[in-house]
Amino acid sequence: MTATGGLTYRRVHRGSPELLFDCMTIPEHLTHFWGPTGTTTPVRNIVMRTTITFIDLGDGRTEVVTHQTNVPAAYLSAEARAGFSTSLDRFEAYLAGLDAVRERRTG
Repeated sequence: MTATGGLTYRRVHRGSPELLFDCMTIPEHLTHFWGPTGTTTPVRNIVMRTTITFIDLGDGRTEVVTHQTNVPAAYLSAEARAGFSTSLDRFEAYLAGLDAVRERRTG
């Protein structure tokens, strides 16, 4: 049997909990940022069973807490965790792009 563990990542993003929830649960959004830098995630291949909590900070920002369980030991290394963090960086960039589109539509 392969040893497993758990990981928790916390990030604060600009946007409402509803927007961030949509981005994290609708494959057409998720495919733009899910996975480490340099990878792609085709819509048809997305299957997630990770717990994600969205905490409204009340100032236009939301804290996103991603908790993964049953993570194989190979993915618990510092390198693997750093790779996952780049996915969160990609998410931040994706949200900034959504903001730019919204500003053009309303400006």
